[in-house]
Amino acid sequence: MIVTDQRPTPRQYIALCRRSGLHRPTDEARIARMIAEANLVRTVWNGDTLVALLRAWTDWVYVCYLADIMVAAEYQRSGIGRLLVADLRARLGDRVQLVAVAAPTASGFYESIGFEKSDRTYILRRKQ
Repeated sequence: MIVTDQRPTPRQYIALCRRSGLHRPTDEARIARMIAEANLVRTVWNGDTLVALLRAWTDWVYVCYLADIMVAAEYQRSGIGRLLVADLRARLGDRVQLVAVAAPTASGFYESIGFEKSDRTYILRRKQ
């Protein structure tokens, strides 16, 4: 599989969320902004079908915040998530720290690829 910079449409993003089991808003206008405002989006496609996505923000020199790593259920455990993170690491280099807030079901994935669990993460929850 090849990782690309091709950004999905909001409908493609929502469809991948559903296929991956990740819960995100389903309002297309909000999704469009989520995609547009991320300064780093990497995707994997099977023809015209989006099968995996990584969405993040980075300053390219110190830190990168991962917002989404999602893989369609039928492609999970095939190495695509690892491929997306390896692609990201290659683009960022060794001096940029990766930070992710994992969905409860994804903690094992993050730990398996070398992320350390932190007790120093703080969240102000959104109201909507």
